[in-house]
Amino acid sequence: MKFIIIGIAGMPGVKKSKVAEILSSYGMRNFSLSSVLKEELAIKGVQQTPENIASVASKMRKKYGASAVAKKLMDKIKISEDDILVIDGIRNTEEVNYLKKLCSSFILLCVHSSPLTRLKMAMNAKSDLKTLREIEKQDEYNLNLGIGEVIAKADYVIINEDYIGMTLEEQVHRFINFLESKKIKIPKK
Repeated sequence: MKFIIIGIAGMPGVKKSKVAEILSSYGMRNFSLSSVLKEELAIKGVQQTPENIASVASKMRKKYGASAVAKKLMDKIKISEDDILVIDGIRNTEEVNYLKKLCSSFILLCVHSSPLTRLKMAMNAKSDLKTLREIEKQDEYNLNLGIGEVIAKADYVIINEDYIGMTLEEQVHRFINFLESKKIKIPKK
C-alpha cells in the first residue's frame, strides 16, 4: 500500500496530542498509541492513571515485543492507499521500525519542551503531573523505553516554548510546508 505515516514522539506533556489534532485539521487521520492502552484498562475495569497505563504498556511489550502497542493499533485501522495517518505517542525504535515497514513513507516528528515549560503547561491544564520531580520521573521511565533514541532520529522538530515566538499552529504549518517540499500531497484543509 502507498499510504504515509507521520509518527509523533516527545516527552510527556509537550502537547503531542495538540499537534496531532492540528494535523488532523489538514485532513490527516489521527490515532494515539495510548488509546490502545486505555482501551486495555477499560476492558479490565482498571482506572486510567499514568501508572496503570505505563504498567499495561510494559506488560504488553514484555509479552509481545517492543512494538506490541503499535501493532495492536495498526491492526484496528482500516487504511486506504492515499491516507496520511498521524500516530501519536511513539516511545521506542522498534515501534518506528515496525511503522516504517508498513507504509511508503514514514516521517518522524518530535515535539519538544523543557521540563519547566511542561510543568507550567501541566499546571495550567490541571494535569496529573504536579511537580518537577513527577515530570522527571516520567522522563526517566520514557528514556528507559528508548524515547531518547527516537527523538534523536526525528525528521522534523517542533519546539513548544514561548521564546520561539510562534504558536503550535504556526509551527505545524511550517511542518506542512516541509512535507510538501518532500513531495507529500497534503489533503485540502
